[in-house]
Amino acid sequence: MGTCANLNFTQRLVAVHPIVSLELKDLCVTFDSLAIPLEPMSQKYPVDHKSAMRWAICSAPLLEIKPNHSGAFWPTYSWFMDLWESADLPSVVHLDEEVAENMPIGRYFELLVRNFFEYHPDWRVVANQVVLSADGQTSGECDLLIEDCHTRTLYHLEVACKYFLGSAQSSDWSNWKGRNTADTLANKMKKLETQSNLFTTAIGQLWLRENELPQVRKMVWLKGYLFVPMATMLKPKFPRWHCDRARVGWYLPLTALQHWPEQTKQWLILPKVWWIVFPNLSHAQIEDHLMNMSELSEQLRQMMMQHKQRGWLIAQVDCEDGQAVERTRGMVVDDRWPERRES
Repeated sequence: MGTCANLNFTQRLVAVHPIVSLELKDLCVTFDSLAIPLEPMSQKYPVDHKSAMRWAICSAPLLEIKPNHSGAFWPTYSWFMDLWESADLPSVVHLDEEVAENMPIGRYFELLVRNFFEYHPDWRVVANQVVLSADGQTSGECDLLIEDCHTRTLYHLEVACKYFLGSAQSSDWSNWKGRNTADTLANKMKKLETQSNLFTTAIGQLWLRENELPQVRKMVWLKGYLFVPMATMLKPKFPRWHCDRARVGWYLPLTALQHWPEQTKQWLILPKVWWIVFPNLSHAQIEDHLMNMSELSEQLRQMMMQHKQRGWLIAQVDCEDGQAVERTRGMVVDDRWPERRES
């Protein structure tokens, strides 16, 4: 496989890891967009909303759910691709709400989806963020009500963009956890089912009548990333019903970075607004913020001490014809994850 100095980080991890005799062509796992807040960078972060919107629509769902699971429509990857191809988007996409640097990724994802349907000639956004309440108590919130202009079908769409790490070699949804280990795939599936049933309740039915709207069909999107331990990435265990095209990445405990003597300044802790898409930037625009492995390890150690987040997303960035090119990305978690952190 050659010397480690000539390999990128992912290749070198495999080269020196105990799982030996591996060919680089076997490294076919897709590493895609994920990011988190980056305090040391103070400038504004450029974002290409059209590229982000394309990811929001065209990325595969995390799970391949039967079309009418729990009475809801769970679109397939091919359905999403057809949806994108049928759109008529301008060369530059503008959103109807300002994107703050620290906007939660789920909120940004929802904003991208809503604006996509606003642009689409075959769909109409009827309502969004509908909050239903009775006697001063909130009963639930609907992400989107959208109408298929051809069939006149009204859909209640619930969307989620989540990032789950496999905490064990298990397909059980409860073993796929977020950086906050209370956030699991199992809990998210239950929540989505509850949310999607909002308009089957008495208060939901009343709201539809009051607004002179027909009965709705339920639709659910669950997208994001699945992260597997680096040591298992060539033979990963994915959650039950996972989609083969789902976005996949790796994760490592912080102390593991100490074993990789990377001296080249190639590493970046990604700002939150780049969770979905790495922007088109010249290498000169970010080179002052790139770190070698020892600098990265120390920066992450300090950030984990100062912040509640237990995981941070990093990217390996190269220079190609003067442009910054992302080669791979993964999550670094604190050494005790997924144990519960003591308060």
